[in-house]
Amino acid sequence: MRPSSSDLDSYSEILVGRVTGIRLDWYANRLLDKPDMVVPDAGGLAITDGSGPVRVYAVVTTARDPGERHERSFTLSGCTFNLPSLRQPALFFLGNDASYAIAVWENDPSFAGWLDALGVALEDF
Repeated sequence: MRPSSSDLDSYSEILVGRVTGIRLDWYANRLLDKPDMVVPDAGGLAITDGSGPVRVYAVVTTARDPGERHERSFTLSGCTFNLPSLRQPALFFLGNDASYAIAVWENDPSFAGWLDALGVALEDF
């Protein structure tokens, strides 16, 4: 999933920050030969390949109105994404369910363009 510049108003929040942790939800179950988990939020989708939800922890501030930083956690949206590195800068686009985010990582070719479009300086976070 990728954010859309034409839909900026549809995101409940756009955050900038740095990754402080990740958790590969349910991946350990696959390694331990435990039963797959079912994701109720995904319509009962069963996680069968170990690529289940990834929870990201980050210290963030709001892109549109940078202010006080705080720690947040959310699940990455989509099923094909690269895992982040610790301390990696990112932009997080949150939908109506603020527990799920579309992330644009610093190493993404569109990252600098998004910073410009949002009026955010990398030094701000």
